[in-house]
Amino acid sequence: MPRVLIVDDEQSILEVFDSLLSEHPEWEYECVDAAAAAIESFRGGRFDVVVLDKNMPTMTGVEVAKAIRELDADVSLIMLTGFGTTDSAVEMLELRASNYIEKPPDFIQMVSTLELAAAQCAERRRARAAGMPSGSSRAPGAATVFAVCSSAQDSDWYRAELSAHNVVSHHDATSALAGLETVLPNLILVDLNADLSKAQALIHELAAEVIGLEYLVLADRLSLAVVKDLIEHGVLAIVTKPVSGEELALRVARLVER
Repeated sequence: MPRVLIVDDEQSILEVFDSLLSEHPEWEYECVDAAAAAIESFRGGRFDVVVLDKNMPTMTGVEVAKAIRELDADVSLIMLTGFGTTDSAVEMLELRASNYIEKPPDFIQMVSTLELAAAQCAERRRARAAGMPSGSSRAPGAATVFAVCSSAQDSDWYRAELSAHNVVSHHDATSALAGLETVLPNLILVDLNADLSKAQALIHELAAEVIGLEYLVLADRLSLAVVKDLIEHGVLAIVTKPVSGEELALRVARLVER
């Protein structure tokens, strides 16, 4: 039975969640109205999903998310905010959030959102218990990185800078999907000359075909709407261009190891 922790200092939000989840006996849930209480509750029992308000007294939602992530690498995090910003959305993306939702949330869709987040948590825990990266049955050894980029020159650069990994280059979604038939990568790096609309479309297509893939996107500009979309589709990090090969190699190494 999945367990969800709701954290919000607005009593009206907690009351709606209580009313909603009380109609779903398949869920266990707890509602708290303070950051310290959330961390204490989390330490006292395992949760599969934590829904956090971004703006709370004493600690922000991002700070609470960081504390919870240190306690549990696999729990799904969902941020609620009345004042969404690109920077805070990127912070939540880096914490592997499952969703970033602006208030008032669509409570009609909330149960589906929670179900998906709980399933993602269960998949990560299953993979961790089996000693595998989440989302696949990848073989042990050097990490495999799919580099989806728009030119042979870019492909050569990624292979050179990420030489510690097995880098497989692809130039579009069709090629990447064909590659997925033979190997599941630890990470998919997407750089289409910083064309975020193309990157989003490609990630949507891959995510629709294979559940559990994880992505690193390179971009030279961001918007809140784009970051929210990328969070929902499994992007682990966004690297702002231009980026040095050394910095990129460090980011990739951290992502494939965690």
